[in-house]
Amino acid sequence: MQIFQFSQDVQALLALGILALMFGFFLREVFPTEVVAIVAAAAMILLGLLPIDKATAVLSNTAPWTIAMMFIVMGALVRT
Repeated sequence: MQIFQFSQDVQALLALGILALMFGFFLREVFPTEVVAIVAAAAMILLGLLPIDKATAVLSNTAPWTIAMMFIVMGALVRT
């Protein structure tokens, strides 16, 4: 289900705009990086820039899970 219908040019500009906002938030460190990344991914899904089947297909890959577990282990090591 796609809520919005944009032309390819508008989709490209929206994606670049979201990436620029992400970059700005990463530099300013207003919010944690995880929050910025999740909000940006959610915005891309809601705007129809990222198909939901492609977004959920990432979860079947082991690489993101490995990186997530590395963050957990690193956080535990920092606190010990």
